[in-house]
Amino acid sequence: MTILPFTATANEGKTASAWIMDFLISWVAPLIILLALWTFFFKRIGFSKHMDREKAHMEKVEKLLERIAAAVEQKAILKN
Repeated sequence: MTILPFTATANEGKTASAWIMDFLISWVAPLIILLALWTFFFKRIGFSKHMDREKAHMEKVEKLLERIAAAVEQKAILKN
């Protein structure tokens, strides 16, 4: 029985597509996790709904102010 010398290299056993897995694990997976957390928190806060509600509220306030201004003008015209 002959014992062969150990001549293994560091890259032995890795396939050509191993760099793809390294790329996916190093870059794509963290980005997906980051986007998922970002989406979760913004939905949780209700950012888009808040902006819609704020816009609707401001429209109501503007209409109310216009009505008040018109009433003040009408009273000023009636007094003169």
